Amino acid sequence: PTERPVRVAAVETAPLGQQVQAVGLLAPKDEARLAFKVGGVIESIRVEEGAKVERGQVLASLKQAEIGASVEQARQAADKARRDLERAKALYADGVATEEQVQDLTTAYRVARAALGGVEFNAQFARIVAPADGVVLRRTAEPNELVQPGQPILAVGGTDRGWIVQTSLADRDVVHASIGDAARVTFD
Repeated sequence: PTERPVRVAAVETAPLGQQVQAVGLLAPKDEARLAFKVGGVIESIRVEEGAKVERGQVLASLKQAEIGASVEQARQAADKARRDLERAKALYADGVATEEQVQDLTTAYRVARAALGGVEFNAQFARIVAPADGVVLRRTAEPNELVQPGQPILAVGGTDRGWIVQTSLADRDVVHASIGDAARVTFD
C-alpha cells in the first residue's frame, strides 16, 4: 500500500458563520383526508382548494341513483321477509307450518333487517361533511369521477390548533440546527 500524508486537527466548537436557509410550506397543524365510506360516481364537490369551510358543511356528495336503489332493494327484501314470517306464524298457528320453518323465517327477517340497517347507514356516508372549521388544502377528484370506498377526495386542515411550517434541511445544514433554535420566517 502507498502511504499518504494526512493532516490532523483538534475538534473545536465554533459559532455558525452562516445562516441556514430552507424553503417550506405553511400548513394547519391538523389535517384530515376526507373520503366517502361507499364507492360511486361523484355528483358534486362544492369547494375548491384554499376555500374556508365550517364544521358540518357538506363538501361533496355521490350520485344517489345507485345508492337509493340499494336502499330500496334492501327495504323491499326486509318487507318480504316480514310478510313471509307473518304468513308462517299464521300457518304454524293452524298447524300447517313447522316450528323450524318459523325459526328459519325469523332468522331471514332479522338478516334482512340488519342488511337494510347497514345499507341505510352507508347511504348516510355518500356525502362528505367538514369535520371542523378549516381550509381545503387539496382536492383530488372531480364531479362525474368514479371513486372507490375510502379513496381520499379532499384534504382539509383544521385551524383550531394553529399552524406549522414544514421544511426540509440538507444533511450539511441539519447538523447545525437544534431544537429551540430561533428561526425567521418570511412569506412571498
